[in-house]
Amino acid sequence: MHPIWQLKEAVYSALTGDATLMAMVTGVYDYVPEDTAYPCVTLTLAEVEDWGTRTVCGQRVALTLQVFSRERSSQSCLNILDRLHAVLHDASLSLSEDVLVSLRAGASDVTPGSDGLSIQGRIAFYAWIEIS
Repeated sequence: MHPIWQLKEAVYSALTGDATLMAMVTGVYDYVPEDTAYPCVTLTLAEVEDWGTRTVCGQRVALTLQVFSRERSSQSCLNILDRLHAVLHDASLSLSEDVLVSLRAGASDVTPGSDGLSIQGRIAFYAWIEIS
């Protein structure tokens, strides 16, 4: 199984297993169904690069989580981003085939949505994965 998919599965389990986060959002999605209520979290953006050495096969995965909100203020979006950070930063997640060496939060931002009605937040996480 691809390391990105393994990471997404582990992140999804961690997020949906957090009662505080789930009280803040309507759901966590890889693909957001039409007519999904706000606010919600998506796990759709990911990229991978080699992180191997002569003795270890590894990949660095950048996974960006997005938050979509219809609140007038960015406060709700910021609170959700803070919770995502609390749940995932330095988390010890189990992958189905490979080994997660480290998971660290990176940059985050909040911007108006392109539809003019929503607020969009993003937070990047960087995972170093040793390939089995």
